[in-house]
Amino acid sequence: MTVVRKEVRARGPIRSPASYDEERACWNTHDLSAYWDTIEPIEAGPGANVRRLITFESDIETLSGLVTLGRQRGVEPLTLAAQWLAERVKLERQR
Repeated sequence: MTVVRKEVRARGPIRSPASYDEERACWNTHDLSAYWDTIEPIEAGPGANVRRLITFESDIETLSGLVTLGRQRGVEPLTLAAQWLAERVKLERQR
């Protein structure tokens, strides 16, 4: 049996990927164990990642723009909308 080892790149900063493909490519060439000293534990109790489905109406221009921008960024339009909504809610709470 032949063991294939992946070539692991030197440690660089962890950054947010633009898409799942980019994230997958990054972790195929990086080893998380190289980052243990930079990772901080978080507290996440039961239900911390509970999600709810919401629906809302949108005009066709906005929806079309969302689809186009999602494709450009390599994410689904609903994922992009959810990210933007979360960012806006966070900003409004900080006011």
